[in-house]
Parts: sequence; C-alpha cells; structure tokens
Amino acid sequence: MHFSGLIFASLATVAVAAPTSSVFNEVYNFDSSLEEFYTKVSTHIAQYANGAAPTCDMSKVSLPSSKLPAPTGSLKYVAIGRGTQNYTCADSTADTVPAQIGAVANLYDASCVAANYPDLLDLITDIVLNYSLPSANVQTPLAPANLYLLGHHYFETATEPAFNLNTTPEKQLGLALTAKQNSTAAPSGSVLGQFNVGYGAVPWLYLSTVTGTTDGFTAVYRVNTAGGAAPTTCAGQPAAFQVQWHSHPVDEEVPLEVDAVALEEAVVVLEVVIVVVVVVVVAVPPEAEAVLAVDVVLLEVGNNQTQSKYPQNTNVGKGGRGGRGGPPRGGARGGQKAIIEPHRHAGIFVARGKEDMLVTKNLTPGDSVYGEKRIAVEAPAEGDAPAAKTEYRVWNPFRSKLAAGVLGGLDKIFIKPGSKVLYLGAASGTSVSHVADIVGPTGTVYAVEFSHRSGRDLIGMATKRTNVIPIVEDARHPMKYRLLVPMVDVIFADVAQPDQARIVGLNAHMFLKNEGGVLISIKASCIDSTAKPEVVFAHEVERLRAEKIKPKEQLTLEPFERDHCIVAGQYMRSISRTFIFVIEEATDKMAESIKDLRIVIVGAGMGGLASALALAKEGFKKIDVYEYAADLGFVGAGIQLAPNMARILDRLGVWEPIAKEATNIQATSIRQGSTNEELGHVELGYIEKTYGYPHMVGHRFSLANSMYQGCLKESAITFHFNTSIKSIESFGPNPVVLAEPRDGSSEPYKVEADVLLAADGIKSNIRVEMLKLLNVDAQIIDTKQAAYRIMIHRDQIKDDPELLALLDSDTVVRWIGAKRHIIAYSVDNKNIYNLSTTQPDTNFAAAPSATYTTRGSKSAMLGVFEDFCPMIQRILNHVPEGEVCEWKLRVHAPLPTWVHKTVALVGDACHPTLPHLAQGAAQAIEDAAALAASLSRLPDTQPSTINKALRVYERIRKDRAYALVEMAAASGRTLHLGDGAAKEERDKQFAALKQGNGKVPDKWADADVQKLIYGFDTTKETLENFDEIFNGLEEQAVNGVNGH
Repeated sequence: MHFSGLIFASLATVAVAAPTSSVFNEVYNFDSSLEEFYTKVSTHIAQYANGAAPTCDMSKVSLPSSKLPAPTGSLKYVAIGRGTQNYTCADSTADTVPAQIGAVANLYDASCVAANYPDLLDLITDIVLNYSLPSANVQTPLAPANLYLLGHHYFETATEPAFNLNTTPEKQLGLALTAKQNSTAAPSGSVLGQFNVGYGAVPWLYLSTVTGTTDGFTAVYRVNTAGGAAPTTCAGQPAAFQVQWHSHPVDEEVPLEVDAVALEEAVVVLEVVIVVVVVVVVAVPPEAEAVLAVDVVLLEVGNNQTQSKYPQNTNVGKGGRGGRGGPPRGGARGGQKAIIEPHRHAGIFVARGKEDMLVTKNLTPGDSVYGEKRIAVEAPAEGDAPAAKTEYRVWNPFRSKLAAGVLGGLDKIFIKPGSKVLYLGAASGTSVSHVADIVGPTGTVYAVEFSHRSGRDLIGMATKRTNVIPIVEDARHPMKYRLLVPMVDVIFADVAQPDQARIVGLNAHMFLKNEGGVLISIKASCIDSTAKPEVVFAHEVERLRAEKIKPKEQLTLEPFERDHCIVAGQYMRSISRTFIFVIEEATDKMAESIKDLRIVIVGAGMGGLASALALAKEGFKKIDVYEYAADLGFVGAGIQLAPNMARILDRLGVWEPIAKEATNIQATSIRQGSTNEELGHVELGYIEKTYGYPHMVGHRFSLANSMYQGCLKESAITFHFNTSIKSIESFGPNPVVLAEPRDGSSEPYKVEADVLLAADGIKSNIRVEMLKLLNVDAQIIDTKQAAYRIMIHRDQIKDDPELLALLDSDTVVRWIGAKRHIIAYSVDNKNIYNLSTTQPDTNFAAAPSATYTTRGSKSAMLGVFEDFCPMIQRILNHVPEGEVCEWKLRVHAPLPTWVHKTVALVGDACHPTLPHLAQGAAQAIEDAAALAASLSRLPDTQPSTINKALRVYERIRKDRAYALVEMAAASGRTLHLGDGAAKEERDKQFAALKQGNGKVPDKWADADVQKLIYGFDTTKETLENFDEIFNGLEEQAVNGVNGH
C-alpha cells in the first residue's frame, strides 16, 4: 500500500470557490461549503512549508470517543466508506417499520489523513456525502478529497458484513468477514443525510472478525457516520421507492454482488445514502507498523517574482471548465483583483489574487484550447494611444504534468522563449499549447503523438499555433520523422510506456543537442504496478543514465498526479558525433533488417486485413496476403463495432470512415419474443465517456473495406487473390507453403516466409496440419445452432410507421424465446435494418461437414419464429423469396497452442466464437494488434527470437479470447432458456433490472462485462508486458524441415 502525498493526495484534488458571475467565475469551480475544509488544509500546508514531511504513522491514530470497546490490536487501515444502507418495507403503511437488509459501499483510503490530520476526518465524511460516488476503478479517486480505492464493503450473508481489500490481482490487502458485537447511537449533531436532509446517521459499530478472514484482521469499527438511517415507518412509500444517490445504480459502481436476501413479501426497497469511517484492526503491536515518509508538494510558486507593471483588474474569457480541479489552497473567487507577475522560469507567469494561478501568455489571444479560462490585463494608455491588452491562459496543473512540476518547484525546465522543443506524447495538445505559449513565436514545438484520434485534435490546435509542428507517429521509431525534426534544445516526454527511458534515449541520440535539457514524466504503474513507486523511479533514473542523460533533479507530482514523478536532466554526449552516428547506423541497420522480415498472411478476412495493416504501420516492408476468393466481395450483413475494436482501428487510421456510416448505439432493449414486452432496458450512452469510443453498429462491408483501403495505401502489402494455399511444407525455421492460382494461370509454387500467420478461418488447413504434427485433436464442434442474416431496406418498410421507428432509433433490440433469439439494429446511416437470428440447426443435418452456409427457405424461417409477436412476423415477411441464407454456427475446443516455430494462428483459426457477445471480429483485430506490437519489439531476426515474440502474442491473447468464447456461449444459454426454474430466476433478474437495481442477464449489455471487454487495450498490454514475458520464455527449437 502506498501512502503518497498525505494531505495533498488525500485532500486537495479540487480547489473550489463560491460560484459567482464575476471575473474569476468558476476558474477552479469552488463550492462555498468547503471553505472550512480548505481553510484547515491551508493551515496544514503552512505548517509543513519549512519543516519535515509528515509520516504515515498509524500508531498516532486513535478512535473517536464512544461507548464502543477499545481495540486490543493495532490500527491497520482507516477508510471512508461511501455507498448506501438498504432497507425493505412489506407494505406502505404507518404500521410497518423498514427492515434493514445490509449495505454496499466503496472504501477509500484515509489512513494517512487520520494519522496526520484527525481534525479533517470529520469534515471529509460530511463533505463526500454530497458528491457522487466515482466508479470502483482503482485509479478513480473519491471527489473532492482525492482518496483512492482501498476496497469494498458488502454482506457475505444476511448477518455477515464483509470488508474486502483485495481490489486487483496486484493489490491483495486482505478480507475481513465480521459479526456485530456492539453498537452505540451516532452523536447528536451528526449529519442527517445528503445536504443534511434525511432521517439521521446510522449507529457506530464494533465488529469482530469470523472464520474466513485473512491477513490477521481482528476487528472493524464503523464510526463518524453520516446519513444512512431509514424513515421511522413505511408510511407513504410507493412501490419500488428508491432514494437515488447518483445517476447510476449502486451495482454499477460496486462490482461485487451482494447475495439476495429472501424477502418475498417486500414491495418497497429503500437505498439510503451513507458515509462512514471504517477502522480495520490487526493483531500486531503498534511498534511493528511501518512508518513511511512521504514527500509533500507545496504550492509555492515563483519565489523570485517581481511586481507586474500593470496591477489592473482582470477579465476572464468564457470557456468550459478545465481540468480535474485546482490548487490545494482554493480557487479564484469572482470579483477579485489580480496581479500578473513573471515566474522565475521565463515565459511563465503567476496571476496573484486571493488564490494564485499559473498562467502563460496566450499566443493566440481570444482562443482557448481545452476550455481553460483566460485573463485579459489592460495596460494604462499612453498619450493618445489606446490601452493595450495582454491575454493569459490559466495553466491547470491537474491537466499538465509540466505545470505540476513547475508548481512543485522544478529548478530547471530548460524551456524558455525561443527554444526548440521535442514533445513526445503530445496527446490532444493541452500541455503542448502552453509550451507553445512559453517558447513564443521565435521558438518551435515538435509534437509527436501516436494515437490518430488524439492526433486530429493536435493538428486542429496547431492550425492556430503555427509554432507547433504536429507529428502523428510512434515515438519508438524516430527514424520515421527524422526529416521533420532538427536538433532541438529540450525533450519533454510523457509517453507512459514501460520502455520510456529507451524511447527518450533514441530520440535524444538523434535530435538533442549536447547538454540539451530532458524532462520526463514517469508513471510508476505503467512500468511496474507491483513495485513501490520510489523503486520504479530509481530504476528509471538508472536507465536514463545509461542513455547518457545525467539526472539533475527528481520531483513527485502529488497532489496533481498519483504515483508520478518528473525527472529533469541533461544529455551529455561523451563520445564523438562520428562514433555516435556509427552506433546509430548499426542500430538502424538492425531495425531495418527486422522490418525486412518476409511475412506471409493466409486469409484476407478481418484478422488477415487487420494483421497486414498493423504490421505495415509498424514499418514491416514485405507483407504478402494470400486469399482464396477472387476478390473481396465483402459478403455479410451488420456487425457490432465495440470500443476495444474502435481503439485499434483508430490507431491504424481507418476508424473515421467506418464511424461516419455507423450508428452510435444509445440503449438496448431486451424483449419477450412472443409478446414484444420489454423485459429490460439498458442505457449505453455512458460507454463513449468511459472507454473513449462509443459502441456503434455498422455494415460488415464498411469495416472490411476501410481496412482494405488502408492496406492499399501501404506499399509494403501485396495481395494475391484467387490463390489457394494447398499445404504447408515446413513450419520452420523458415515456413514454406504451396500456393496454387485457382484460375490455372500458373503451376503451384512454393512461398517461403520468415513469419507465417494463418488467418484462414475456422476451416484453417494450417491449423489442422499444425495440430496433427503436434498430435492434437482439432475437431470442429457442432453447436447445433444456426443463424439467419437478414437486411431490410428502408423502402421496403416505408409504409409501416412502427418498423420505421425501429429503423430510425439508436437502440439495439433483442427478442428472446426458447432456444431462439433475434437481435436487430440500424446500419448504413439508418437505411438498412439488420437482423441476426440464432435458432436450432435443422437444415444442415444431411449436409457435408465442410458446408457452412445453405440457401434457406422463407417458409421454414417463418416457421422457426411462428410464435413470435406480429411485429417480427411483419419484418420477416419483408425478406424476398430466394434471399434467405442460413449459416451453421461451429466452434472448436480450446487449443493447447496457437504457435509452432515461426507460424501463428489468428482469429477464427484459433478461437471461433458464438455471436452472443458480438466480439468475433473484435477479437481477431485484437490478435492483429498484439501480433504487430510483439513483432515490433523483436531484438533480432533469429527464428528462435521470432518464435518467442509469437509466444508473447499467444500469452497476451489466449486466456482472454477463450474466456470471452465461453462467456458468449453462456450468455446464449441464458437467453435461450425454456420454461423452468432457470428461466424463472432469469426473469426475476430482468424484473429487478426494470426496477433499477438488478444485473443484466444479457451479458453483452452488462456493465461489468463491458468493462472487462471494452476497457482492455491490447496494444498497451502487449507493449507494457512484452519484456517481462519475452525474457521469461525458454527458447524452443525451430530448426528442421518437412514440418519438424
């Protein structure tokens, strides 16, 4: 557990000011209710301004005075619990008293606050009660106190409260299962509820641990409670009454499910907001507890500043709220005067007022970049000349690590007016714009950003700031932009990659002047999430030294960034430039030889196209794609475009045309097929905000064609259509396949490769031969299910208002029944209504095993869904006779390996899936991203090295892919339930969902499942874990011929 920043990390994320309509209105979005809180914060800051940093010594923590028994062990953790206390009512009369059925809450770490600032603990509980609970992601703090997730509270059974501090695989702090031993009423004057409106604070509790507890925990205390009490009676409570504490149901915020308590007679469920302090006791003496010293970052800005010549009133231009908050000591209030003073770092200024703010002189007056506030300073008029105005932009340290470093007291930043700066990891240009202000019109910022999505924003910003040169490229490959960047004075790096020191070194060797400045922001968790940040920082400093960068100073970025530091240093060329060029030339030659690897891809489906494009984007020059079809006709219908797919396609530069034609899904409706009754409705608009990309649906042609067009722009990719791969003659060290043109234009010929990727689908011949060689049975499994793919055009239903409403909506609709379902949505700019069905397979029984499609009968299709509602009957009747096509749904058992020698399987060749999670194409594209990232990290071209890189790809992808395959199958089983106890239980879940407090039986629409799927960044995972996995793999023999 890391105790970092103490008062700042725990308390100072959001500096707030009373909202007014005056000149500093909402610069940092202050709320007057926090005045006492931040007054105390300022007092504590002042106490430590010139003294030793506080320590997180838990022996200094004491429980508040109460009638509860004193602890017999040592206090281990103190947490703020934020969630709901839950009650039920059997009826809505005054004779009935609400019955308590437990609670759910997120626990946020306040241990260091309790150890050093006990006077603030009471205030925090009162304040956070009025703020919405953030997501349970370990990286999301509790506003406004910036407390990070410690664990979860829920009920293991009806009488057994649990306090689970195991939040991630890396953060396993223990589990306390408890039983109530004692209680006492909350003190008079306790906060009644949100905004002090409610029924009172719940009692304080003493809980002892029971069997199942881990890590030596002996007791848990619940104290300092705020809110949570129920009304005295159930009078006037309507059915399904809820006190909502924020816009999402609790189970979306707390991923741990609470076992349902049998309350058949209950008709009312009440959720009452509660905040408590939870103290966990462990059975060790206090002296055994670790005492951790923590750096404190002070907001002391510009110690050598001078008085501005023009101490005039200021006017702030309009704009949206910027950043995650403001400085710990508060924010600027409206109606205040401000003085602009130069900072000791040239080009940076401080706006002095009631609260000081860092500002830069706006290079383009009248323009804001990210909604930041602007301050206009008017100089006194001289003679007949009009008064001159100078505009400054507020530089939010919560949005810029460089600003955080300046506020933290960096002695040298090397960036000044006239400087040439190479900025690695420019993102959308928020910080870059301020650096452009600092260097001014005589300087230049060369801004490198890998993401095409962010790159578009960066380019947009640079159109107005002409001293910014946007470069949308990978900072790991400086050779790609060597013609754009001259020798520079400074490199600033914020790339958040596990090999960021190496990345900075590569760019410094190529572009940085001798004794030039280096500033690198280091995020500990991106390098090693299991090690202490200070250990990671020290290791990275040593890596910088190895790259000829001499560190000058190191500064933690609390409270603005958690577990971050910034290192400033100078690049010292200790050898001659001639020798450096010789080294660089040798390095470049090795890199070029890697990029000259001959890569053969079999199959031009989703996996094959994505693999070819991703590898070309990584700089590989010789990519040949062999496709059985004469051309890419792109048969198929609609396809779902999930954020995990969109993220990869955007980086490949092909997402924009796909998204332009697609439908942005805002909700899903699950309905009973026979009646059209809505069983559940789930809003999905939050997905884009949460994962960076929306969940969209589109036409399969649009997806495939966009990737194909992207491939055609890459000279490295050559397509060989109408060509059959008859067999594989060798798996290594250099794979050899036998290719045969299907038109008879030439005899079969051998194709030799350095890397062979089999993206040839579920019928993959290469998979069969590979596994036969390994004595593995790779039989295809008949799921006994089939699917119709149906597309209804707008003009076919133009006279049916009900069907037109479906076509024009942004909702995915799923009709379910026994062993069958239909899912439908709009594609092609809402000109086509796409339906996909799943039903028992009745038409393939006599078909050969190699047959996967068959011409279907319209009457048979109507018979399959004859008991579905009239709306479905009308839709299906619009399908023209003779255009019914049915697909057989097949999978195969999980394979023991995807890799043999220098051959790897991709997509359906290794993990075909049922369509119930809409992840088939997305998982193939994830394969492509992981393959390209793995091969891009090759240190040499030895076949054994290539084999290890391919096994890294397998390690990253295999378990995840098979987990989603099984989850899709399980979701289908749930949707297709017939009458019986299982269906009744599922329908109870749907009923609970309609009341706003249930899970989603349709896993595709479940928030927790979406988090698992959409929140995973395959490229990032591969790059961050490549070295560890690669170095841990043993070399395998890849020599031999004829498949051996």
